[in-house]
Amino acid sequence: PEPYLPFLSRFLETQMFASFIDSKILCHDDEDKEHTLRVFDSRVDKIRMLNVRTPTLRTSMYQKCTNIDEAGKMA
Repeated sequence: PEPYLPFLSRFLETQMFASFIDSKILCHDDEDKEHTLRVFDSRVDKIRMLNVRTPTLRTSMYQKCTNIDEAGKMA
């Protein structure tokens, strides 16, 4: 949504985001993926299965992760 753009645009301009996108483009299958990409993809898939749209992520279906190990367990 447009009101989020000023906040999100700062992330889009970072080297970390560029590296993330490069990693997503270069990996062709799950064996090539870094652990963090697999965790990210599994979280996106889970949200898609729940049919949750971005503005409503703060519903009871949203699962907050405090660290990468916890996120990996949820995948």
